[in-house]
Amino acid sequence: MPAPERKLPQALCDIIDDPEKRKKLIVYINPPYAEAASVVAAIGTGDSKTGVAKAHKTRVTYRKAIGAATNELSAQFMARIYHEIPMCTLALFSKLKFVCGQNFAQFRKFLNAEYKAGFVVRANTFDNVAGQFPIAFTVWDLNGAAFPKYIDVDVPENGGTKRFWVPLSRSINKWIVSFNKTVVNTIGYLTNPGPDFLHINQPYLTSIKGMRHIHYYAFDFKNLIPGCVYFSVRLCIEQTWLNDRDQFLYPNGGWETDTEFQHDCLMFTLFHGQNRVSAAAGVNHWIPFTEKEVSPKEKFQSNFMSGFLKGRQFSPEARAVMDAGRELWKYYHGKTKTNRTVSVNASFYDIRAHFQGRKESGTMNAASTDEIYNALIKTLRDAARALAKKIEPKVYEYGFLR
Repeated sequence: MPAPERKLPQALCDIIDDPEKRKKLIVYINPPYAEAASVVAAIGTGDSKTGVAKAHKTRVTYRKAIGAATNELSAQFMARIYHEIPMCTLALFSKLKFVCGQNFAQFRKFLNAEYKAGFVVRANTFDNVAGQFPIAFTVWDLNGAAFPKYIDVDVPENGGTKRFWVPLSRSINKWIVSFNKTVVNTIGYLTNPGPDFLHINQPYLTSIKGMRHIHYYAFDFKNLIPGCVYFSVRLCIEQTWLNDRDQFLYPNGGWETDTEFQHDCLMFTLFHGQNRVSAAAGVNHWIPFTEKEVSPKEKFQSNFMSGFLKGRQFSPEARAVMDAGRELWKYYHGKTKTNRTVSVNASFYDIRAHFQGRKESGTMNAASTDEIYNALIKTLRDAARALAKKIEPKVYEYGFLR
């Protein structure tokens, strides 16, 4: 790109113009982490933060060179240093989105830098920072041949190392939409938020579309399995401060022939707390049991899911989840046989809400006053955690995570 006019002190310009002095120059920065867009703005439902990132001329100067990365002030700092003080060494505290963020692909092509060393710490070890995410101190030789494919950083907290990958393949969200091309007779929706652990609480199943997200995966009778795979690989691994920026990717084809993995994901999805399908929003097609198994007071409106499960082979871990869920359904229908105000078509979400109740704010309570229910749901959650551990290695094997 054409070099903009320098506006640096003359003494610094003298160093820059001397190749030998320039190679010895180390620039240290602690740039602000602010972005031009909030989380909701990034998904099209909010507004940019006034005066952040977009208010600077540096953004206009480097927008063509680094693309969407200009929304981040730290990227503007780095781009200007790289362009105006070539061949120096850059040391900085920063988030690691410029390494592993999907929106920084153009920035990484622009920045020919060799990674030298670095470490990461929890963000909340800094004053006035409350987040649970990694902040890195990294050192870069700006005379590198090309941006690396990954960086390994020390983790003083546990004495180990952590590898942060550049996302060389497309995101998991590009993969899942390929199964949504010919949807008919929708039976539910799945939100597809940003493909990293930062958004771990945002993927959920729902009976109807809301307004929070632009992208929804629509389930029908034919594309159930891919949606459950997406849901499971995004939620089976717990978020930590260290994996907060890890990216979920477009997988290889190994999952397509692994029916046990598919069925594990199906069972994980049916009994996960982020499954918010509700009979209050229409016909509930997600009841995994027949009337004979759980003895409701009348027939279900839909037997789709129990029919879909019939004849399939499940792993011991998946069967343990199914068995624990069956006991919970049986208890619910046994307690509500004479109650005409509760739904016979209750979903897992509805059953939890029935026993746990809600606060004045509408949020579901964490526990119930019914100790039998508490014991049943604990057994179910323990079995679901064991199933999640079984699914986890396949997440890496099939390339959903690196």
